[in-house]
Amino acid sequence: MVLFSPANGVGYLDTVDKIALWLSVFRRISPHRTGKIIAALLASGVEFISKMPGLEDMKPDSLAIKDIMAAKPNNPNMTYKNIISDWDISLNESKFKRVLGWLDVKIKKHLGEQHDWVVGCEYQKLYPKKAKQDQEPKINSIHCKYLQKNYSKRNGQIVDTHKIILDFLTN
Repeated sequence: MVLFSPANGVGYLDTVDKIALWLSVFRRISPHRTGKIIAALLASGVEFISKMPGLEDMKPDSLAIKDIMAAKPNNPNMTYKNIISDWDISLNESKFKRVLGWLDVKIKKHLGEQHDWVVGCEYQKLYPKKAKQDQEPKINSIHCKYLQKNYSKRNGQIVDTHKIILDFLTN
């Protein structure tokens, strides 16, 4: 089974919890009733989003992810190969390169030093504990663009992700 940037925990969801906590604290210390009401409404909205089914399961330390990672695959002969994707500024050739570089710095605070703008590499590397694993190739790409021809790179060179899949499936 080939998995591209498997989302075994998304750091943004931890950030959402921190925002909700900050809003709750702000509500308590706000000297004005209006500030308290606004902070309470915002905190409730953020907490609602954070607790939505599916999103709560994608938090890095969620029980759902721990259960999946601890599970034994039904087919013990199946081999897993995670393609780890880390975004790199060299992938962008538009006039917004400086803005994207700035955003990358901000995103690193939520997803870690290496990420594909959606999932940090730390969480892409996780496999079910009882699964057979193949070597994990690392590429430079943005989440969901790895299958676009002539986009992903490895060591500064264009890499054919279709060939990575084909080589894995035919070996």
